[in-house]
Amino acid sequence: MVKLWGREYTRSALLERIGRLDQIGGVEAVVLDEGPERGVHALRFSSASGLTCTVLPDRGMDISDMTWHGCSLCWHGASGRTAPSLYQPDDSAFLRSFFAGMLTTCGLTTFGPGGSSDGEQLHLHGLASSLPASELAWGTSWEGDRCTLYAQGMTRQTKLFGENLTLRRHLSMDLAGDTLLIEDVVTNEGWQPSPHMILYHVNAGFPLLDDGARLLGRFAAVTPRDEEATRGLDRFDRFEGPQPNFKEQVFILTPEPDSAGWGEATVWNQALDGGLGLRLRWDTKTLPWMVEWRMLGQGAYVLGVEPVNCVTPLGQAAARAAGVLPVLSSGEEVRYRLELSVVTDSGMSGTQL
Repeated sequence: MVKLWGREYTRSALLERIGRLDQIGGVEAVVLDEGPERGVHALRFSSASGLTCTVLPDRGMDISDMTWHGCSLCWHGASGRTAPSLYQPDDSAFLRSFFAGMLTTCGLTTFGPGGSSDGEQLHLHGLASSLPASELAWGTSWEGDRCTLYAQGMTRQTKLFGENLTLRRHLSMDLAGDTLLIEDVVTNEGWQPSPHMILYHVNAGFPLLDDGARLLGRFAAVTPRDEEATRGLDRFDRFEGPQPNFKEQVFILTPEPDSAGWGEATVWNQALDGGLGLRLRWDTKTLPWMVEWRMLGQGAYVLGVEPVNCVTPLGQAAARAAGVLPVLSSGEEVRYRLELSVVTDSGMSGTQL
């Protein structure tokens, strides 16, 4: 059954009340047409429950926005959803086209700061978000009385005499749902082993992030990245309003997984609509750690909640030197699963606030 607006409908009962499914929800393909966004292809998900998001096939199948009943859940960088043709792979240029949004994928061979590693010059957060997708498909599918909205595509990071990695992404949402499921498969299609680092840069923003917001979750350890983070360690899970000249604070968190092996972190604002939150869940078997990016500056007011497959956020060279660099052998693949959900006060019962 599809439960909508307090009533339950079979597939037949629902469809006899509408002319097309997109009257109440679906996936719409559009092309953006202004400024640096011109020409960017987008897929707009709309659930009948009030959850919407926009997926950008031209930017690594990343998610540029997510709203709940019109309330934004994420932060937008001032650059907007810049076309990949304008991307330049040096560190300052990455920041000029970092739209952030709900999800920016960082990888596929490095994340964190750039620098030289094994004779190769790498750049801030890698190439993943600049890669246009192919093998696209999107739409709706029914299984009995359940309707699912979906989109999928494949990106490839490759160079002659270098890596040949593919990322196949499938995103799905129930027609009446409050959760977006992200399922990724990264495969080494080359003939030599390849470094593989990935970071899921989930970016909570105003009005969800505001004075009094909290980061909730079960963490076995919280480690500051540097001296600046050490100064903010006692406030890593609490947030104030925007501050002038704020310097970013980065923490490495070790989640305590549930019985199914999933980690969880919720950005919670008790003052917003009587209690509203964004819950991120992920499979810790392939993403054992989470990086927190606490950035409370003016205009750059954002909380990054970032599952990762490598314990150091300092780039490939640092991971290699520490002996923790993940490597995929030829033909090897790894699967990642994450969920982004909206939670309200009723869904937080039993949670220690």
